[in-house]
Amino acid sequence: MMNNPYAAAAVNEGLPGYQADASVVPVLRKLRDEAHEYCKKYTHRRVRIRTISGQTYEGVIAGVDRQHVYLLIAHGQGYAHTSYPSRPIYPPFFYNNLILPLVLYELLVISLLY
Repeated sequence: MMNNPYAAAAVNEGLPGYQADASVVPVLRKLRDEAHEYCKKYTHRRVRIRTISGQTYEGVIAGVDRQHVYLLIAHGQGYAHTSYPSRPIYPPFFYNNLILPLVLYELLVISLLY
């Protein structure tokens, strides 16, 4: 829900509500291309990836395209979930063969694990 009438007008008129500074586009492309080449080189290898928002994932690079790396999550990483706040949280449910797509220009660190 938009509270700003100017933003609402911009959306209705097709004007950009946000536009990236054109000077950062070459930098973003370079970062994306570097991450793409690294991920391509280490496809089917075990890695640890940290994103710019601070999340860390461990798994095997299952594939890569121009926008995403597809990470096969390592066994043992899962999510604890509960349907209702009143229920106790049980031990994490472990997923097998979960493939997580990550956006290439969101990647901060990719470490090869042995």
